[in-house]
Amino acid sequence: ASWPEHTGACRLIEGVTAYDCNDHGIVAWYSDKNVQVRNVVSVHNQIGFTAIVQGPDVTTGDQSVKVMDSTFAGHWNNQACESDFFYRCRGTLLDSLPWCATFHDQAVKMGSIGVMESTFVQNTGPGRTKGENKFLWHEIDSYHAIHGKVTITNTHFENFDGQDACQLRDAAFYQNPLSNDTFAPHHFENISWTNVVDGGELYMRKMYGNITGGQGNWHTEGVQNVWLDFDSKKFGAVWPDAPNKQWLVDVDGSFTGRPGEQAHILSSETA
Repeated sequence: ASWPEHTGACRLIEGVTAYDCNDHGIVAWYSDKNVQVRNVVSVHNQIGFTAIVQGPDVTTGDQSVKVMDSTFAGHWNNQACESDFFYRCRGTLLDSLPWCATFHDQAVKMGSIGVMESTFVQNTGPGRTKGENKFLWHEIDSYHAIHGKVTITNTHFENFDGQDACQLRDAAFYQNPLSNDTFAPHHFENISWTNVVDGGELYMRKMYGNITGGQGNWHTEGVQNVWLDFDSKKFGAVWPDAPNKQWLVDVDGSFTGRPGEQAHILSSETA
């Protein structure tokens, strides 16, 4: 179904409670407007919230996602972990299954995710997907846009265990494993935590493996490079377009536990 036609500047998701879903709790799928999420509660969902926002083209527009006054919990208090409650790759029309499987090979399985990276795309190329079950709700089939910003304020995260008894990794924030191009900055402010342990605040990992010298076009003598295998037709330099990066901004130190200090959490696979 399509969004109803109107002239508003944003899409508002408010007052929603989502729980015990082995899929997405709340998702804004291919919104053509900015997204605001406030006063929502997500408990024990595979993915608490994520968004895909589609702008007019690659350079124009100033798309944003704002999450505020909300709570995300990995599980209920005193709830035992569930060994079958984890992120699964599956085939779709876009067929991200080989990519997803490569990304998750040899990795800890992801359990409950509070907020997943939001993505910003342009209105060119294949455009909006066909949605579930032909595509995953967080699976894009469009080129990324340059402009995009996510702000998460006055938000509480609770009960995320980075290494639970079922050998799963819960994470309050997690990158989108099917978005392998551009990472829009995510700003956190006035964040509070309860029972978030063993790295349960966030998890990000390389979307490509270590490729040593001699493979690909980029090589520094004696240095192990983290780059693409240019000879791989499926996972090489042509597809995806660029290595994934991560950029989180802790505006006031509440995300990293350093009150009053701004911090940038950065990761790049080109160095």
